[in-house]
Amino acid sequence: MTRREYRAEKRKNKAAYARIQKKNNGLIRVSYLKSITGFKRIVSRLPSTLLTEANRTRLEAAIDRSGLFDEQLEIIKSSGLEAMRVGSKADVEYLADAFDRAGMDITKGQLEEAFEKIHGRQLSLYQVSNSFTPLSRKVAETPMLLQNRGNYSLSSSIWGGIDSFSDKIIAYVQGSLEAGIDPVKIARDLERYLREGSEFVIGQWGELVPGTSRYRKRIGKAGADYRTQRVVRTQLYQMVRDNEINNGKMNPASTGLFNWVLSPAHLDWGCECPDIAAGGPYTEAEIQAYSDSIHPNCMCTTEPELKDDEEFMRQLEEYVRDEETEGAREIEIWAMRYGLTA
Repeated sequence: MTRREYRAEKRKNKAAYARIQKKNNGLIRVSYLKSITGFKRIVSRLPSTLLTEANRTRLEAAIDRSGLFDEQLEIIKSSGLEAMRVGSKADVEYLADAFDRAGMDITKGQLEEAFEKIHGRQLSLYQVSNSFTPLSRKVAETPMLLQNRGNYSLSSSIWGGIDSFSDKIIAYVQGSLEAGIDPVKIARDLERYLREGSEFVIGQWGELVPGTSRYRKRIGKAGADYRTQRVVRTQLYQMVRDNEINNGKMNPASTGLFNWVLSPAHLDWGCECPDIAAGGPYTEAEIQAYSDSIHPNCMCTTEPELKDDEEFMRQLEEYVRDEETEGAREIEIWAMRYGLTA
């Protein structure tokens, strides 16, 4: 595999990341649909009057918040591992091919195992607390987080998505009751609301029903699970960028410099991503700082720069011939660091 082919494989990964996120959206939707079984039962038994504070409290308690937190964290971690394996595949294949041509005894299987250890270390950063104080509606003051993202708490972000979901479905119930819709029908249509979003709700309420305008604002235009989708998407691409930085650190063919690669879906959003992409390449510290401080929902990625093919092959061949050169010594140190022998 040449450096050019390596780069082409990296760019192909963007489609794979998009597929992973699409799958995540489906898993999030299923998670929320499962969580409202008890909620629907309570709604169906409500009186056809305005929602009282006591019944609102009952509805809030019927949502398995802790279970939702655990499920969403698992979605983040499992999809992150899948994305990391996708991202590291080109590095493994590039090195396996180069080592084979140089006559080195480091196998593709050994490389896969070494990269997998790096993935495990990255995932170990995501040990968060699901402690929650329902009365204060705040995350409990217990140790949580986090990864290397500036001013960002994954725990509170997940809880924020669950809060947003809870508020929206309760607003749907309140607005529907004020619109005179039977509680049994409201409960039956909850799943349609989750699948079809606010357009379905407005159609149910009608345009001129008094008292529902304030609930329309609370429901918003996006779906009830949109905020969670956004949190998971933000986290997935943060993990993708972190993984590419790790790939560059682990790949001995890397120059130690990195590029910022715009998302194929990028539009003129007024963000700083185009300027960052135009200003590369960057050192590890620089690219990490940009990644950690970038706006939420960013789907841009990072990419290691590789040495010239001839330069790297010469370095490997010098190592195989046991020559006393700087390049050979660099490969020796790399092999020792990752427990590989050649």
